Amino acid sequence: SRHQLGLDYLWNLSNYFYGYNESRPWTWSYLVGLNVGANGESALVSPYYAGLHTGVQLRANLSPRTYIFAEPRIAAYTNESSADWHKVDVRSHILFGMGARLTSPYKSLQWDYSIDADSVSWTDNFFLQLSMGAFDSYVDLRNGAKEMGPSFHFAAGRWLNPKLALRASLYAEQLNRLHRNR
Repeated sequence: SRHQLGLDYLWNLSNYFYGYNESRPWTWSYLVGLNVGANGESALVSPYYAGLHTGVQLRANLSPRTYIFAEPRIAAYTNESSADWHKVDVRSHILFGMGARLTSPYKSLQWDYSIDADSVSWTDNFFLQLSMGAFDSYVDLRNGAKEMGPSFHFAAGRWLNPKLALRASLYAEQLNRLHRNR
């Protein structure tokens, strides 16, 4: 199994291109992030790795505080199964989940920055996400080795304004190594 910590930057493209609308039933965001992780397999040269990922988050709002989402993305990681540092492991991910805000959307800040700082709470625009999905990884294209498996994800973040957010994540993946017949 793999365990990862991640830090993501989300750019809400719906709010960027069409303006903020609290009653919008859906939004889409671009995301880019960094991951560091550890692999539980003992036969590896190094059990630690780092990576970069990018993707989109398509979100349907269920209420002012809750939403469901799909998050397809692609990632490149250092290949922890090789002592050669410049090899990369390319993975595709798809996550489906649910998110919740601790307060109603964009409560109290209203994004004019003229509000008294004492009226702003740390929970304003704070969100939690829980999701699961699958990943697909080509480990060694020459030999046809491939990994697939389930992925679980917990995240906490904060919208800095209606267009930009930071999110910290914890991932767990179960490796299922597959080999192609030649």
